[in-house]
Amino acid sequence: MTENKTISLSIGGMSCGGCVSAVKNALKSVPGVEAAEVDLQSASAKVVVGAADVPVEKLILAVKLAGYSAKLG
Repeated sequence: MTENKTISLSIGGMSCGGCVSAVKNALKSVPGVEAAEVDLQSASAKVVVGAADVPVEKLILAVKLAGYSAKLG
């Protein structure tokens, strides 16, 4: 049994609850993502990935395609 891994991202460009939902849905659409929590106040996201090794670049790209910026941290 493999352990889940949590990846922290800094998110840019969010200004409302709709933005949070858009970023969360974008992250959850990436194969291998088990869960995603997005916080507007801290402009951050915590992404839980399962057994599959999900490259951080894929998470960042998903956020960018949703219209926001993201970086590790």
